[in-house]
Amino acid sequence: MAKGSAGSHSKSAVAGMVLIRVFLGLFFLCGAGAKIINFGGSESTDSYPNMPAQAAGVSTVKPASGFLAPNLFFTELRKATGPNGAFSDEYSVLPAYAEFLRNVVSPNADIFGWLVIVGEAVVGLFFLLGLLTRVTAVIAMLISGVYLLASMHLFPPLGLAANSAFLAMELSVFISNAGKTAGIDGLIRKKGKTQ
Repeated sequence: MAKGSAGSHSKSAVAGMVLIRVFLGLFFLCGAGAKIINFGGSESTDSYPNMPAQAAGVSTVKPASGFLAPNLFFTELRKATGPNGAFSDEYSVLPAYAEFLRNVVSPNADIFGWLVIVGEAVVGLFFLLGLLTRVTAVIAMLISGVYLLASMHLFPPLGLAANSAFLAMELSVFISNAGKTAGIDGLIRKKGKTQ
């Protein structure tokens, strides 16, 4: 194995971890972007037929394609976590978690929606920059764990496999501290050693 700035890891293994870190960064940034940009979707109150649009949390004005429109995501989150929503389904793996989604997340979908969007955007940006990589990896594992708990009953074994793969990648980034190479963490570390 090659030694040097990469420690006891080979250069190709370190490069692979950097690629995984960058992939995760792009994935989380794209996820956050998709939740706030309307690519031509429409808002409707079909999920809430007896509710006026404003009470359902739905804008009465349909934004043009490309506009920032997080209300679409909030509406879908409210619907998915609501009483008959897919994520709060009675067949959920963890009924207590489904109850939490129904009773806490659904009524506060705007707050939780913004937490998801901001969390994904920050994780994505920090992974891309290689900044606070280990802390970012822990936050990413929490986000992926929440997604796993919410959706693994919907399409097993694919949902379980996909979310588990992301958890494994995030754990690998955490263990390897992939921000030390081609990241701000490495620059900070070098600057600290020279002073």
